[in-house]
Amino acid sequence: MTQETLQQQQQQQVLTVRGVNLTVEGGRQILHNVHLTAKSGSMLAVMGPSGSGKTSLMNLICGRRPPSSTMDGEILLNNRKVTSRMRKSFGYVTQEDVFFSQLTLKQTLWVKLPSSMTAKDKEKRVNEVVELLQLTKCLDTKIGGMSDQGLSGGEKKRANIACELLRNPKVLLLDEPTSGLDSSLALKLMEILGRWVVEQSSIVVTSIHQPSSQTFHEFHELLLLADGQIAYSGRRELMVEYFEGIGVPFHKHWNAADFMLEVVKESSQHKAHILENGRQFAERAKQEQQQLASASASQVHLNLSYQADAGSRQNGLAGLDEGSVRIRFTSPDFSPQAAAAAKLQDDSEGVHLVPEVSWWTQFLALSYRGFLVSREAILSVQVLVQTAFVAFIVSVLWFQVAKTENNIADFISAVSR
Repeated sequence: MTQETLQQQQQQQVLTVRGVNLTVEGGRQILHNVHLTAKSGSMLAVMGPSGSGKTSLMNLICGRRPPSSTMDGEILLNNRKVTSRMRKSFGYVTQEDVFFSQLTLKQTLWVKLPSSMTAKDKEKRVNEVVELLQLTKCLDTKIGGMSDQGLSGGEKKRANIACELLRNPKVLLLDEPTSGLDSSLALKLMEILGRWVVEQSSIVVTSIHQPSSQTFHEFHELLLLADGQIAYSGRRELMVEYFEGIGVPFHKHWNAADFMLEVVKESSQHKAHILENGRQFAERAKQEQQQLASASASQVHLNLSYQADAGSRQNGLAGLDEGSVRIRFTSPDFSPQAAAAAKLQDDSEGVHLVPEVSWWTQFLALSYRGFLVSREAILSVQVLVQTAFVAFIVSVLWFQVAKTENNIADFISAVSR
C-alpha cells in the first residue's frame, strides 16, 4: 500500500446517523427513526418543509439536544460513537449570525486562532479563508449591527462560515446557510463550499429550505424529511427516479427541489404513501449500515426495490413490479494498515481531531476581544477628561486630611468616590 493511499484513508471520514428518535418535553416526537450517511468529499442536503425537524437533526449531531428531551439511536464517525471531544472538531454554522458589531472582520477571525500560531501563520491562515470565501475586500470593515453600517447580509453569512473554516474541520454542519440570500449569492456560496469539501476531503451537511435548481445540483446526497420522518435518502440524481418508481410522477418543467417539497405537503393519503416507502427505505438502510460496520470490502452495493401494495394501486399510485434503485455506499477501509494510519493521527479515537485550545489561550483571546469591543468607550477623550476632572475635585476636597481616627469617615467617602 502506497503512502498516498495511506494518507487518503487517514483523511477519509464517514458520518453516520442510525435510527435516531427525538422526543421533547410533553411527549411530542420530533424525529422518527432517521438515518443519514455522509462521507468525505461530499455535500449532503437535509431538506423538508418548515417544522420537519431539519434544525433538530443538526443540533443533535452537534450534541445540542434540547433540555428535558429524550433521544435514542446512534451518531457515529468512522464507526465510532461521537464523543464530546470529537464534537469539538465539528464546525457548526447556525442560522443566526452572532458577532461583535464593533470588530472588523480581520479582528473577528484573528482572535479565534490559537496563540501557539505565529503572527505570520495567523495572517496566512486568515488570508486563505477570506480569499476562499471572497471576503478579501472586507477584512478591515466592521461587522456592523442594527444601527451601525458594516458587512452586508451575504458577507455576514460568509463571515460566519469563515469563523468555522479557520479550524479546517473535517465535518462542517450548516443550518440554513442560504437564508436571506438571493439565488445568485446562494449558488455562489454553495459552489465555494463544493470546491472546499473536495479539496479538503471534508464532510458538509447542510439544512436548506428551498434552493434554486442550480443550487440543488451542487449537492451530492439528499435527505428529505417530512414530519420528522424520512421521505427520501440517497443520491441527489436518483431522487426523481425513486419518486416515479413509487408512483409519484415528476413534473418535467418543475425545479426538482420544489417538486420534492410539494409532494410531501399534498394530501394526507399521498403523504402517508410516501412516508411508508420512506420507512421501508430507512429499515433497509439500517440493515445495510450494520453490514457496512463489519464489512471488509471497500465498496458494497445496496439494491432497494420499492413495491407498491395493492391498496396503492387502487388509489391510482402505480407501483414497480420489477424495478429497483441502485445506490452505492462507500465504507471506510478498516484494514490493519488504515488502522495504523489512524492511530498515528489520534490514539484515542482513530479519527481526525482538531487540536484543542488551552484554557489560558481562550482566556487571553476573550480578554483581548473584550478590550477591542470596549476600547472606544475606555479610551475616548470624553471618558479620560471626565475621569481626570473627578480625580482633581476629589484630590482638592480631601487634600492634606489628617490621618486620625476622627477622619475615618472622610477617607471612606473619598475611596467610595
